[in-house]
Amino acid sequence: MPRAFVLGRTLFKRLTAAVRPDDLGALPAKLPADLHREVADALRALGGSCAIRRSPLEKGPKSSGSWQAVTGGRPERETYLHLTDVAEVSEAVRRIWGAGHQTAPPPALVAIVVQRFILPEVCAVVRRDRADDGVLHAQSTLGVGDLLAAGLVVPDRHTLRKRDGSVLAAALGRKAQMSVPRPDGGVVRVPVPARAARQLAVDEAKLTAMAATFRGAEETLGPLVSLALAWSAGRWFVTSAVPTMPEQQEDVMLG
Repeated sequence: MPRAFVLGRTLFKRLTAAVRPDDLGALPAKLPADLHREVADALRALGGSCAIRRSPLEKGPKSSGSWQAVTGGRPERETYLHLTDVAEVSEAVRRIWGAGHQTAPPPALVAIVVQRFILPEVCAVVRRDRADDGVLHAQSTLGVGDLLAAGLVVPDRHTLRKRDGSVLAAALGRKAQMSVPRPDGGVVRVPVPARAARQLAVDEAKLTAMAATFRGAEETLGPLVSLALAWSAGRWFVTSAVPTMPEQQEDVMLG
């Protein structure tokens, strides 16, 4: 996974400490100064721009003293990409917590994952076959993954063997648009070049690496339903994962 930090229940309780129990939807207009400083310090340690995602699931990794976050659900609903300013990050955190608390009581409150933004050439979602544990189904497209997550692009599709990434079936999608980072932060949609649209977004080497990444993620997190991936600098980065046996933590570490 990209370098990241997680904001969970303990910090949310600090945010809502001065709010009446019957009015928890009315969060402060800004994060408290001490919480803002903690987020700013963690962001500086992260380096570069970041992506912020709502996460309904938090899980500690096996045999590790560091944090691990697993995200699932519909991330496009509350995802902010390529944020470069601490104030923007602080506001995104406040908005996600506010939206989450209006629709869920405190025990079910989601966490927030703040990741180092990965500039991807390709993004993909890989799912386990429901009937055959040895088969994976992959959807992939060019650029940042927000269009794929929101269902706004017809992706390329592959069916793979999990053990080695060998292709069982492939279908070319209709990749008319792609999202790319803006120089000043955020992302913008642009047309996919005609030549690129006529080609599969992932080649054999990427598919082999995709299957290996899925197997490696399962070794760390246990059996998975799906992974969201970003291809950058010659490797796949895991940006979110959905396990088959969700487990919820009470507290998540910042830092």
